[in-house]
Amino acid sequence: LQLKNLSFRSFQKREGIKELMSITDVVFVSFRSASILETGSPNKFFDGLAAGKMIIINFGGWIKEEIEKANCGFYVDSNKPNDFILKLKSVLTEGNLLNYGHRSRHLAEEKFSRKKLTEEWLQLFR
Repeated sequence: LQLKNLSFRSFQKREGIKELMSITDVVFVSFRSASILETGSPNKFFDGLAAGKMIIINFGGWIKEEIEKANCGFYVDSNKPNDFILKLKSVLTEGNLLNYGHRSRHLAEEKFSRKKLTEEWLQLFR
């Protein structure tokens, strides 16, 4: 398609991820279709939330539920590439990409902050 605003990068260390997150608008976390992968916790999901980026995924499970509940991104079916295009085009046309990012950051702070999770863990022993 000769897209000029899309790039694929090789493996990045922590510093490279931070740099990439600073220049992106959307994080796409992609897995091959396997139900066992729906139980995982991919770092890129949390990196995207912390950076306040819209999240797009192609797998189900608990992360899909979190994204839908927080309305900070969307799910796309890998077998329906036109679905991906239509959903992304809709977001871009609406012009509210930043709202998705704000909701991502809110989810990160409210549910996944280290401070909050540490406090919950310590409560188990009190």
